[in-house]
Amino acid sequence: MSNNAEDWALAAPLGEIIAYVWDCGDGYCNCTEAQIVHVIERNQYGGWLESAVVWRGQFHTDSEGYLDGGSWTDLNREAKRLRRHHHDLYQRISWPWDRKQ
Repeated sequence: MSNNAEDWALAAPLGEIIAYVWDCGDGYCNCTEAQIVHVIERNQYGGWLESAVVWRGQFHTDSEGYLDGGSWTDLNREAKRLRRHHHDLYQRISWPWDRKQ
């Protein structure tokens, strides 16, 4: 599923759902993208063996998504939309601002 005209929240999967801002880790391009993923299976160390992206924000390059807030803004907008229209689903998602670092 992706960010499109259909409301992904109407068919949201059961189980663990995590929201975060993905970044490429390359200091040159600094690509980022807000994502909400369904964690299907974890490994023994807590990482993801299998996951599926259920929502994506806009893909940003040249730091525009991270330093200028583009990807964080995308994620925040989706969180606000879910909180308003799909509150039960919003409560199930692990949001980056609620997780302890």
